[in-house]
Amino acid sequence: MAGALALIACGNPPKPSTTPAPVRATTPAAPSVGAGSAVPPAPQLTTKDIGCPSPSCVYHAGANAYFTCTASGSGGCVHFGPACAPPDGCMYDPGDRTYKSCTKIVEGSCRAWGAACTPNACMIDPRDGYYRQCTQQRGGTCSAFAALCTP
Repeated sequence: MAGALALIACGNPPKPSTTPAPVRATTPAAPSVGAGSAVPPAPQLTTKDIGCPSPSCVYHAGANAYFTCTASGSGGCVHFGPACAPPDGCMYDPGDRTYKSCTKIVEGSCRAWGAACTPNACMIDPRDGYYRQCTQQRGGTCSAFAALCTP
């Protein structure tokens, strides 16, 4: 149900109508008389606490490729979408456990590696495969990992 609420809250806004709405004549409602005759108002659905998802492009170790992550938490992606490529082309190479620029990306996987690169501070920790904040980056690797981060 939370996913449906997120779609409602984050969907495209309604397009304004170009045709005017019809005007209807209304008469005031007759007042209710007696105990228990008042109808309580319908509860309002609010979605203020549901954040809109912001998909990112993350490495999937099982497929050895990058995919759009539509839901993440606790240092990993929990729902993958279509293949993608990081905008800067800096990708994780599991062969030597470093980040390198990719010169040929095909459906989320790198077919030709370039020089070492520096991704954002949220990097894959090769010891366990989770994304963690890197406090010391050099040459496409991290020598000091900190807390889990959102990929």
